[in-house]
Amino acid sequence: MIKFFKISFYVIFFFSSSLVVGKTPKEWMEQAFYVGYEGNVEESIQIYTKSIEIYPNEEILYLGRGTAKQGKGDLDDAIKDFTKAIELNSNFANAYFARGKAKKAKGDTDGAKADIALANEINTRVDYVLERLNKQILADPTNPELYWDRAKHKEIRDNKSGSIKDLDKYFELVGQPSLHAYLTRGGIKEEIGDISGAMSDYNTMIEQYPSVYGYKRRARLKKDIGDLEGVKADELEAEKLIHEKTITTIQNFHDEVKKLEANPSEYNIRRQVYFLKRIASNQIDIEDYAEAVISLTKAIEINHATPVAENLFEKRAKAKKALGDMESYETDMEESRWVNRREKLQLLNQILEFNPQDVNALVERATIWIYVKEYSKALEDSDRAIKIDSSSIEALKVRAKAKKKLGDSKGSRADRSLIWQIQNNQ
Repeated sequence: MIKFFKISFYVIFFFSSSLVVGKTPKEWMEQAFYVGYEGNVEESIQIYTKSIEIYPNEEILYLGRGTAKQGKGDLDDAIKDFTKAIELNSNFANAYFARGKAKKAKGDTDGAKADIALANEINTRVDYVLERLNKQILADPTNPELYWDRAKHKEIRDNKSGSIKDLDKYFELVGQPSLHAYLTRGGIKEEIGDISGAMSDYNTMIEQYPSVYGYKRRARLKKDIGDLEGVKADELEAEKLIHEKTITTIQNFHDEVKKLEANPSEYNIRRQVYFLKRIASNQIDIEDYAEAVISLTKAIEINHATPVAENLFEKRAKAKKALGDMESYETDMEESRWVNRREKLQLLNQILEFNPQDVNALVERATIWIYVKEYSKALEDSDRAIKIDSSSIEALKVRAKAKKKLGDSKGSRADRSLIWQIQNNQ
């Protein structure tokens, strides 16, 4: 989590300005960052993606999305985003750093070294930028953005005390610092050991901008100084805000469902199921399992026989299990295995009635039996397929699996040995 903050701190620093009316790229960045820090990485990525649709040439947004993807372990897609950021701005040092770290995580040591070397080369130009900013501040000493810009470049050059001095001036001139400004100055104060100064910034930030992220940051600092009661208090406040936010989200999704119900169409039905599923997920997050069961039941009634229904049954089963309804839990888990397979099974039955020697149909039916845990039937169908075609690798695979599930480990190994022999003779 700390690593995510550090990367995002630099990411927001390098935001490029935009003249487009509406939410700026920096504001999109901050929204996505805080959502991601609260643990909603997928939602964070969605916010970045939406912002990129609006600002397709803002390299900072690709770096932000890549950082989020890297955080969830999606290194290939992360590298693609970092590369796009570099394509848009070939002097974007932090994109090279980020791509280098991702390449290193993938085992591409040479590629990582090359990217980090380029990033270091670009950072040598920071001194030139600092000289330019010094001149600009002399000419325009009441411009807060110049002090903010110089503070970030001093931080890059590891001049933390100088960075704080410029941030102090920025605070003095700007009048109403943002949540991000308090976090930035507080974070640097933490790094240089000014705990009381950092705590003061976090206290003021929470008074002006109460947020989950703010409470978690302060709780972390309190933990470092051994204030465990303070940690508990801040974590409790964070949980309250999460609960309030979740309730609001659920209500907003309910409103969307009502709108969709008023305009029925195939597309809107799919959207209803999507929102009902999201409602249930949020209800489960706040342990309102009874309401989650109601939401999922409605989603299943709307969209019973589709691929998504399998997940709906499984999700409802887990909610019922949390309520202690084990009988319904087992029923829903069984239903989740059968969704979208009954019709296919009927079709395979018809095919085999017409042609009992159809090996492919027997193997497919055996595979369904495996999935729905009817292992004896799977064994019977795979046996029939192998009697018809003893070299059918797929039939042997299914039979080996069925035998293993039935406790016949020796028979399963024998089938796998046959598979190996057939493959080597081909």
